[in-house]
Amino acid sequence: GINAEYGGGMGDDLDSMLSSLGDQMGGVDADDPASRGKCFKCKQSVTTGEVLQAMGRHWHPSCWACENCGTPIGTGDFYEQEGMPHCAKCYKASFCPRCGHCDQPILDRCVSALGKKWHPEHFICSQCLSGFADGQFFERDGRPFCKNCFASVHAPRCAKCDGAIDGPCVNAIGNQYHPDCFVCDFVAARLLAARSLNRAESRSALHTIINRRAPRAAPVARP
Repeated sequence: GINAEYGGGMGDDLDSMLSSLGDQMGGVDADDPASRGKCFKCKQSVTTGEVLQAMGRHWHPSCWACENCGTPIGTGDFYEQEGMPHCAKCYKASFCPRCGHCDQPILDRCVSALGKKWHPEHFICSQCLSGFADGQFFERDGRPFCKNCFASVHAPRCAKCDGAIDGPCVNAIGNQYHPDCFVCDFVAARLLAARSLNRAESRSALHTIINRRAPRAAPVARP
């Protein structure tokens, strides 16, 4: 059969109530029965006026201020850093990572790449400003490029066809070549001419080329 599971009984409710009461009593000053809590900032009892509760602590309204610049926070937005409140301006200037593209603070999601942080919408090709749909990019001087821009701007050029080399290459004679482009010019020219011949003529032409270019072995002297 199916076993039903139940939760949230009276015992769970009692534990929750006791835990909440313990949190509230944690800020009470035992030496001052009239105190409504002890301010986390100045460590003084809060006996008159308003008391703020934030970040699980009690604060005088005047003490509830940015830890960096001292500007009162009141009911405005704040950011917690190392257990203390900071206004938005100070938090952005001191603690937020900055985008590798626009150099502005990043307050939400980000992309981590090339040792930097980026706004998701700003992690784009540095040349054409297009996004990386497949997630693939190429790096040059710490900047990301798409495959096409990297090949057209930064990839080495083949000394034979002048095309971009974005894969394996041959380094020879002080140049770089596509593997398919690094062939003997003499043989390549005659093979190109032989393409117009039929199969039998092509094999005969190739045999002639090889024999013409092959080194002759010296005759062996016999005693």
